[in-house]
Amino acid sequence: MSAHSSVAENPMYGRHGDVDTASAVLKFASGAVATLLCGRRMGWRQETRMEVHGTEGSESTDVAATGSRTHRLDGHEEQGEPFTSAMTRFKESYLNETDEFVRLVLGAESTSPPRQCLAALQVALAAEESVRTGRTVEIA
Repeated sequence: MSAHSSVAENPMYGRHGDVDTASAVLKFASGAVATLLCGRRMGWRQETRMEVHGTEGSESTDVAATGSRTHRLDGHEEQGEPFTSAMTRFKESYLNETDEFVRLVLGAESTSPPRQCLAALQVALAAEESVRTGRTVEIA
């Protein structure tokens, strides 16, 4: 994984050890490559986008500005309505997160297996190390 970040728009983020623009490139054992892009203010609004490319096709959250998603692995394309804010874009994620929290408080088992949570944390830590050192970081 290699990752890059900067404070491109708002110096407040830098003062608090944070960034407003970031990207990462991940290469999987299979040879597939994923690119991730995040920005707190990219032209018109917050942006989060991911693309995965392999020999059989690509999967992406394409054309995020208009709210559409394109799935190319099976040849199917899905168009969505334009997003008007982060709340509309991530509404389903926020609701799922709240539902999961309530389920856990009530004693249910987590739907996020610990191994997956650990893998996500390893990617985040590798991204931070890559930004700090300017080098590609291997993730086991």
